[in-house]
Amino acid sequence: MRTRTALPFLLLLSFLGGCDTSDDEGVGPAPGDTSNDPSEPSSGSGDPGDPGDPGDPGDPGDPGDPGDPGDPANPATPDPNVRNTVRVDYDITVPAYVSDALQVRLVRGEDEVTASWNGDEFWYASERLPADAPTSPVITFYDDGGGLVLGTAELAFRTGSNEMQSIRITAEQFDTARWDEDRDGVSNLDESIAGTDPRVDEAGELEVRETFNPFDAFRRPTALEALETASAFYESSMPETFPYVESVREDAPAETYGYTTPGYVYRLEANLDASGNGRFFRYDQLIERNDNTVVEEEATRTAVDGQIDWEGTYARVDSSSGVRERLAFTTTFTGIGASMRGQSGELTYDSFGTRSDDTGGVPIAISYSLSGEPIDGTPVCLPVAGRIVYDEPGPDPTETAAKTTIAKTVDDTYWRVTTVDTGGRVVSRFLVRSLGTDFHCDYGR
Repeated sequence: MRTRTALPFLLLLSFLGGCDTSDDEGVGPAPGDTSNDPSEPSSGSGDPGDPGDPGDPGDPGDPGDPGDPGDPANPATPDPNVRNTVRVDYDITVPAYVSDALQVRLVRGEDEVTASWNGDEFWYASERLPADAPTSPVITFYDDGGGLVLGTAELAFRTGSNEMQSIRITAEQFDTARWDEDRDGVSNLDESIAGTDPRVDEAGELEVRETFNPFDAFRRPTALEALETASAFYESSMPETFPYVESVREDAPAETYGYTTPGYVYRLEANLDASGNGRFFRYDQLIERNDNTVVEEEATRTAVDGQIDWEGTYARVDSSSGVRERLAFTTTFTGIGASMRGQSGELTYDSFGTRSDDTGGVPIAISYSLSGEPIDGTPVCLPVAGRIVYDEPGPDPTETAAKTTIAKTVDDTYWRVTTVDTGGRVVSRFLVRSLGTDFHCDYGR
């Protein structure tokens, strides 16, 4: 009886001893199993799923593991809290012009984005760029499905670190004057607005004049007179060598201010260093019984690498007659080879009571870039090529009536003169042999 009872029990123990009991708490190892024997060397590979094993340095599930790829302290791991790119939206307003074949493209190196039209002069483009980085895209305004450039706007900005960034481009930022397909002095945009072909030079069909005014050869546009005057400000007053430091003060007699005795007030302050950089100021006042005329001149001169820049103002006022003349200017002189000189400038000029063709007190804008040949024995140059653009004053004192462009290349025989009104219509177009003006170019010092 005992023998029958013990045999099944022994068979049961033998069966249980052959099963894996490593996960069963309180059950010893199977016979011959040395995996948990302290006398055996450890391989260092514990159970990766055992969260209670504090001595396993290679446990990838251990949150204190310095090799954890999600550790923000690891420099090789991108910080999820730092934004790497930003979406840049461009709101673009182009110059007013109507065509069914307009395009606007944004180009940066080999990358190009085509803007979408939002109606009227408004366009929109978007792109994703690296965050916190400088960028310099160029926005080009086209007609003819991209075949004719009407203007370009060159941008330079730095992206931020937010999700989105907005850039606004206005019509005034587009440079349209430089794009002149037929090189006739009128931009592609102006010709397109006027209805002429910007790819065809109509010079062969234009009237050729000796001077601007066929009825008075000595009359020339007010803008050209202002240009000629401004070109000498104030280089014609500079000495042969620098530095130039001078201070002069002359006062009229006290009784002059009672307008009983004529008098003269003069101030001169010049402070330019050995390089010719500095400030120039001059003040003249003539006081007479029935007249009081004041002329005030002030500017700064900058000379760098053979280029000389002037920026300043000129004002003349005759209080008794009501005559006034004012000019704000920025001019740049550069040498062009051994026998050519160049000057460019931006002027704002207004005059009243000076002559019959003054501006009526309305400020006009004048821009120019000229190349000229020195006239022997004089400090001036005769223009042989370049471009002049200026406003034409109109009857309304608050507005200008038109814009005139004068242009010529070195190879052209004549200067092309084109006047376009504010609606883009060509008012007049003709050729002229001579501008009848010159510009100061004695910058040899």
